[in-house]
Amino acid sequence: MIILRSSRNGTALAFYRGLQAQPPSCSAATPTNFSTSFPELTEACSTALKGRAAILDGEVIVLARHTRPNFDLLRRRLNASKSAPALAVRLPATMIVFDVLHLDGQDLTTLPYRDRRAALEDLRFTGADGRIVRTPAWTDIDGSAVFDVVRGMALEGVVAKALTSPYQAGRRSPWWIKTPVRRSGYFAVGGWTGQTGMLGSVLVGAYDRAGNFVYCGRIMSGFTNRARRDLSIRLSEISCATSPFQPPPVDKHGVRWVTPQLVGRVEYREYTSQLRHAAWKGLAAVEPAAAHLPIQL
Repeated sequence: MIILRSSRNGTALAFYRGLQAQPPSCSAATPTNFSTSFPELTEACSTALKGRAAILDGEVIVLARHTRPNFDLLRRRLNASKSAPALAVRLPATMIVFDVLHLDGQDLTTLPYRDRRAALEDLRFTGADGRIVRTPAWTDIDGSAVFDVVRGMALEGVVAKALTSPYQAGRRSPWWIKTPVRRSGYFAVGGWTGQTGMLGSVLVGAYDRAGNFVYCGRIMSGFTNRARRDLSIRLSEISCATSPFQPPPVDKHGVRWVTPQLVGRVEYREYTSQLRHAAWKGLAAVEPAAAHLPIQL
């Protein structure tokens, strides 16, 4: 059975077989069975484990054409259980495993990561047709060097784990440190929500090669109270009747449209069809034409 729970950083996954207890990695939220959405993973896990009972903690990804994880493609798989067999062929998923919580009826969560990693390495995952993959792990390489490689490959980031750390389900731990890769760029504001004196969010976009102003997402974080107040006043002065985006965003409820004159610097994790984990970093003294559509990974 495949159990998924949403998280701020993506979609976490646990696979378990032959155990009656709820997987501890899913204890922080109501788990949802997505076995029917990922038939290729259900079969691959069954083949790879060779009848052994296990709870694995990891992440489900779908690779884009550049062989990088693509969140939009994963979302298509999650929302299309009825067409899952066809999508499993066109958009096959991969399970990236980074920890083992239970194995053959034994709880491993109190063991140090060093021992859990050894147990994970012992699971060869043969015969799974590449659908079940262990994350690489190193103890003899400088972390900054690993981070530079990850950033150069346009991946999301690096997680450092203390070798002595236990597995603490649903809790932040000083023993596990995630360092995300942050990208930045210029984006013009084409709409906003809230009221004059207190901005709620901004809708931003950028220009593609044909000169179309393309919607890139809604930004709600990164604003100080002063910025929310000042920006709402400035946006109120450049309002327009219709959406400047081509095409308009689907979610238009409560949006006030503006002429895209104000440009801000935005930090984000990834751009697929929209910015992910975006944060406003302030207005930029550049022309709107400087807002170029990011390369979609």
